[in-house]
Amino acid sequence: MKKTLLFLFLFYSFHISFGQIQRNIEIYPFADTIPPQFKEVFKFWKSYMDELNVVNLKNGALLDDMPEQLKVYWSEKDNSMFDFPDLYYAYFRSKGNVWYTNDTEYFLGITNRRDDLYQIKTMFKTSEESPFRGFPSAFLTIYVRKTENGLQLENAFNHHSSIVKTELPNSIKYYYPMEYILNDSLTALLGLKIEQFKKGFNLQCSKPINYVLSHRTTDISQLFGVDYNYFDYGSVSNTIQGGYTVLNNMVYIGGGGENYFHEIIHILLSNYERGKYALFEEGVATYFGEHVGYTYKEHMPRFKTFLDQNVWIDLSQSFFGHSKVSINNLEDEMLKKENEEILQFRDLESSYNFQYMIHAVLCEIAFKDGGYEKVKELFLCKADNEDQFYNCIEEVLKIKRADMNTYLRNFINTNY
Repeated sequence: MKKTLLFLFLFYSFHISFGQIQRNIEIYPFADTIPPQFKEVFKFWKSYMDELNVVNLKNGALLDDMPEQLKVYWSEKDNSMFDFPDLYYAYFRSKGNVWYTNDTEYFLGITNRRDDLYQIKTMFKTSEESPFRGFPSAFLTIYVRKTENGLQLENAFNHHSSIVKTELPNSIKYYYPMEYILNDSLTALLGLKIEQFKKGFNLQCSKPINYVLSHRTTDISQLFGVDYNYFDYGSVSNTIQGGYTVLNNMVYIGGGGENYFHEIIHILLSNYERGKYALFEEGVATYFGEHVGYTYKEHMPRFKTFLDQNVWIDLSQSFFGHSKVSINNLEDEMLKKENEEILQFRDLESSYNFQYMIHAVLCEIAFKDGGYEKVKELFLCKADNEDQFYNCIEEVLKIKRADMNTYLRNFINTNY
C-alpha cells in the first residue's frame, strides 16, 4: 500500500511539474504557415523558448548565467559581446517580468528581411491568476539569421546599432540615441560618485557598467526588441523610470540622464549576500542616489508633511503598510489572518515611494551613527522579512521596535 501511495505521489508530482513547464503557444490564424521557411524558423524559435522556459522556471525566474545549451542558439557576435546574450530576458529581469517565458505565446508571424535574415513578431499574454490575466506582458521583435551552421538568433540591439552611440568614460559604457547630447561633466560626476561609494563599502568591481539611456523607457525597450513598455504609461506624471539587471551589468534609465546613480548602486551591491528583505537596499539607493529623478533631501519636505498629516501610521508596527481584514464576520482568527489584505502606506499626492523613503531615513541614521561601515553592517544583517529587519535595527542601531515610531518621527522633525 505504501509503495502504491508513493508511486501515485511521484506520478502526480511529476505530472504537475511537467504541466507547469509546458508552454502554450498559439499561431495567428492569418499567418502564412505553409512555406518550409516558416516551419523551419518557427520550430527553431519554439525549441529555444521551450528550453529557456524550463531552465527559467527551475531557477525561480532568476537566471544569472546562460546555460551552454542555450548559448548555441545565439550568434557568435552576441555571445562575445554579452555574458548573457538573450537581451530580451535580461531586459525583463530589470522589470521583474521574467515569468513571461511561461505565459501564453501568441505567435504573430515571420517576414523575410533579406535572403538570410528573418524577423519574427510575437506576443505573450499573462497566464497567471491576477488582475492582469490575459493582458499582453510582452510584444517582441526577434531576428533569426540563416548561416552555414544553421539558424541563429541575433539581438535586436545589434540591429539598432546604427541609431545608438557608444561611449566609455571611466567605468561606465554609455549607450544613447544619436540625437542625445551626452554631458561630459555629468558622466565625470557619476564616475566620482561610483568611486566614492566603492571606497566607502570597500567594493572591488572591475567590469564596466552598461548604461543605456534615453528620454523615455519605451525608446530603450524598443532598442532591445521589446515593442512597448507599459511603465511609461503607468502615471500621468511621466516620472523617470529606471531599472537594472545583474545580467551583463546593465542599467536602463528613461528620462534620468547620464548621472542617475540609484540603479548603479544596486549593481554595485549585487555581489553581497543578504536576506530576502530588499527594501533597505532601496533605501540605500535612494539616500546615496536618487528616486524618480529627485534626491532624498528634495523628497524630504513632502515626505515629512505626509507623516505629520498621518499620525495614525505606526512605524513600530510596520514600515510597509497596515492590514485590512476583508472578511469581518469570521470568528476563527487564523481564517481572518488568511484573508487579510495588506494596504501599503502611500502618499497619493506624490510620486515618491513611501517605503523607499522610510528606509532611506534608516540609512541616514546609520550613516550619521557610523558612516559607510554602519550602513554596511545593517545592510549585511540578513533579514528575510520585516520582523527580522526590526531585529537587525535593534542589533545594529540599538533602536527598539517599540520606540521606532517615536524615534523616526523625532529624527525627521529635528533634522528637516
